[in-house]
Amino acid sequence: MTNFSTYSDMYKEIFGVRPRTIPSESAIEKFMNEYDSMFNAKMDEVKAREEKAEKEFDALIEKTIKYGAGDRATAIRWIVQEDNCFDTELFDVSFFLFKKGIESEQSKFVKEISDALEGVVEKIVTY
Repeated sequence: MTNFSTYSDMYKEIFGVRPRTIPSESAIEKFMNEYDSMFNAKMDEVKAREEKAEKEFDALIEKTIKYGAGDRATAIRWIVQEDNCFDTELFDVSFFLFKKGIESEQSKFVKEISDALEGVVEKIVTY
């Protein structure tokens, strides 16, 4: 038997409101299967969008190196400075990457950006 509260939470996540009626068990099962399909499709879409954003950011780093940065760490510092996200006391890597369309905390850029700003920024935050 499917838990109604789980169904209610999923329904609210999709439609923005809680369900007004309590559906039958078969209707809940059908909805849960459809939700699973929608969720998987959405995750595939998010993954593709993030991979595209990572490729674009990587290309920006390479382009910045060609314009004179010399290496990836310097290129990243220039990009961060240009984006007006640079503060010598605190830098939120996750927010910077989010603005670039990269939402995953497992992104290869989290460590690379943190390393590039080491010694330049007093406190580097990743969430």
